[in-house]
Amino acid sequence: MIRKAISRIWKWLGRDRAATNKRLLFDLEDNPVDEEDVELIINIAKDFSQAPRGAGPDVGEFNGQAFRQKHLVPRLKEAAANGSRVAIVLDGLAYPPSAEFLKSVFGPLAKDTGMTPKDIVSLLVMSERTDIDWITRGLALRFVTEPDDP
Repeated sequence: MIRKAISRIWKWLGRDRAATNKRLLFDLEDNPVDEEDVELIINIAKDFSQAPRGAGPDVGEFNGQAFRQKHLVPRLKEAAANGSRVAIVLDGLAYPPSAEFLKSVFGPLAKDTGMTPKDIVSLLVMSERTDIDWITRGLALRFVTEPDDP
């Protein structure tokens, strides 16, 4: 029953994923983005880990801080320099990223890149195949724009 209701909501929003089976890309402010407009892609599962977790090195090698420093910050700087965008693809993860991981990835971005939150939001795009991806994108926006909130 819940699945049917969610399906109706997605159809109402014009995002019938079952009909397209195509990865959908949205910026952090929920605007659709054409895949052709994105030059830099980070697939977390392929480029980093299928099971990222936690904030810092104390939880293991595949934490939010490591992802931010090794993958996201360099790509954001490259995108800013060449007028491109960075897509973060969530496909293939063993489980949805935790809020702790996301806060560690997105919270310090302004400080690490020297960019404003508004600039970061304009450069980032995220994939969406499931409702969890939609929630993840919302958390990313929150952590970029309000990094100090608990």
